[in-house]
Amino acid sequence: MLALGLWGLDRGGMWGDEGVTFLVGRRTVPQIWHLLHGVDAVHGLYYLLMHAVLAVHPGEVALRLPSVCGAAATAGLVAALGVRLARPRVGLWAGLLYAITPLTGHYAQEGRSYALVAAGVAGATLLLVRALEERPGRSWWLYGAVLAVTFLLHEFAVLVLFAHAITLAATRARRTVWLGWGCAAGVAVGALLPLAWVSQRQSGQVAWLRVPDWDTTERLARDFLAVTPTGIVFWTSLLLILLGLGSGRLASVALPLLLVPPVLLLTVSQFRPLFHERYVLYALAGAPLLVAAGADRVVGAVRWLWLEGRGVPGDRCVEAERVVAESGSPRELVGAVSGGGHRLGGDRRTGAGAGAGAGAGVGADVRDRAGSAGEAGAGGGSRSAAGAGAGAGVGAQADARGGAAVEAPDGAGARADVRDRAGSGGEAGAGGGARAAAAAGLGAGARGGAGVGVEARADVRAAAAAAAAAAAGARDRDRAGSAGEAGAGGGSRSAAATTSRPSLTGVDRTALLRPDTRRPPTDRRPLHRILLANRTPMANLATRANLITLAGVLAATAPFLHGLPAYRNDRSAANRPENLAAVSALAGHELRPGDPVLFLPSFWRVTASAYPGPFVGARDLALGESGASSGTLSGREVGPGVLRARLAGVDRVWIVAQSNLLPSRWVPGDPTDRVKLDVVDGEFARRQEYVRGRVKLALYIRRMPPQPTQSTQSTQPVSTPTPHSTSPNPTPP
Repeated sequence: MLALGLWGLDRGGMWGDEGVTFLVGRRTVPQIWHLLHGVDAVHGLYYLLMHAVLAVHPGEVALRLPSVCGAAATAGLVAALGVRLARPRVGLWAGLLYAITPLTGHYAQEGRSYALVAAGVAGATLLLVRALEERPGRSWWLYGAVLAVTFLLHEFAVLVLFAHAITLAATRARRTVWLGWGCAAGVAVGALLPLAWVSQRQSGQVAWLRVPDWDTTERLARDFLAVTPTGIVFWTSLLLILLGLGSGRLASVALPLLLVPPVLLLTVSQFRPLFHERYVLYALAGAPLLVAAGADRVVGAVRWLWLEGRGVPGDRCVEAERVVAESGSPRELVGAVSGGGHRLGGDRRTGAGAGAGAGAGVGADVRDRAGSAGEAGAGGGSRSAAGAGAGAGVGAQADARGGAAVEAPDGAGARADVRDRAGSGGEAGAGGGARAAAAAGLGAGARGGAGVGVEARADVRAAAAAAAAAAAGARDRDRAGSAGEAGAGGGSRSAAATTSRPSLTGVDRTALLRPDTRRPPTDRRPLHRILLANRTPMANLATRANLITLAGVLAATAPFLHGLPAYRNDRSAANRPENLAAVSALAGHELRPGDPVLFLPSFWRVTASAYPGPFVGARDLALGESGASSGTLSGREVGPGVLRARLAGVDRVWIVAQSNLLPSRWVPGDPTDRVKLDVVDGEFARRQEYVRGRVKLALYIRRMPPQPTQSTQSTQPVSTPTPHSTSPNPTPP
């Protein structure tokens, strides 16, 4: 997202709203504060931020950099939501889909607040999820603070509270969660109330908006739901969104975020027009999450079929799909702890010194009085002592409340939770059984060092009973003891085989072996044992998971590459409503020192404010007081009588006007603007005209006698009125 945002950032011209940001951001803080009392209060915090940014370097790139950073942060937050609500690959896909959505890239390169608002809403949504999953604590305060800042950047972001409320209801949040959320939301709304009161008095700024119709809704849906608004990509995205609705937690967060704010604003706009897609840009984050979740469900269904083909019982495919798909490596899949990663000292080939290292209790967690012991009997058993000692500690984890001694006799990483008093010990008898005792304690023999084990969770009663049945046949509920004793001579090998579990040391994990067809379909063994028994190539499982993730990335990249020309066009200044730099450059070629200039309506004085160089030396006939000193965007103009007198003394005048004016049936509300329109349209004739989107530069000559109109086009003909706006004030909040 950062790369796409920086691509073509210096497109060579600001449009009207960016020009307003630029001229206001370069004013002093008292001048900005004065302005907010009369206009654009809804953008006050954003203007103060841009004042700090433009103080470093006033230019177009610096003007748009905060939006680029906001879009990049939003993409990362969308990915974080996908990871937290589903799995890493869902987050990766969702973040990439958000980054390549054309609407995201469009507003990432605009010097307005909408990309930052989207980042704030995504951050608040992530904090909401954290508060639901963990102990809320500080999360609610952070949530409220982020929301408050976001609301001050643009007040229509308050609609996200309704989406978050639906999320809480869908997840059946506890009463304490509702209370914490209500307090945080109340603080954020309280911070917004003064701004809402002031901006309501400035509602005339959105008088240009119209009641949204069905075409508006359809265009919004196509822009939000897919990377491309038409074709197979759009319909595929729509299908994946429908599949993603069944993704549980993710859908309960993403679906309200996607639908609730736009639907609410569209509904309210039927009575009071307030809708524009950029006001609810933050809702776009819900769509890529649902698309990625739907794609993941498709992958899960395919994997289900594959697991059934590998012999996994049908009633366990759902759990098996989770075990396999979430495994980041073969080690995670089988639960093995590789001894190669823990060099315990000594010679790894012979196992010398392994007992000492393992006896240190690698992986042991003992909270009370707990002990692990491996004891070797007398008589020539130095190697057996090392092996038995290793079995006591490698991978063992104990949680004891009373006195306990836990031993993993097979060296396989056994884990026991001991609540009663239990004791276990492994003893190797004397004479000639050194190698067998080492096998009983270490599981892998001298070759494996610390050994590789299968992690198993055992109940203390079952463990004690199994050990006692193998040795003494005794069992006591309060004080349990187990012993594996091997006599002298050749009997030690059979005793070791009786008391030890098989180790995975030396198993070829990449070997392709035949499925185990002897197991019944209702096999209830742990899934990693089933997969191992079916001889699934475990190294290939992780490879398949990585290939699936990579395939999703390539699938997201394909529509981007297909629409690359459209992305390139969007980074052209001609794709914006107007290009103030182009109009100003034309004025620099055509205006002569002392030429009179009129701006109709006065808003288009932003052209001279954003690019003042070409207008230096020209006479602004209507300006009475500058915008900075008067606390307005375009300055305060003289009265109608003064302007009429000034126009009476000129034979030619340059007009910077909205392109669909002159001639026009529009009657300006401002009396000074009415004089401009009446005098120029009635007493002057157009000689030259240059159109750039919604704004034009035209030369008018007084009729004495009337002269034929001669129009000169620079690079494009005079166009019909553009559909963007027909109001004299095209700058909405």
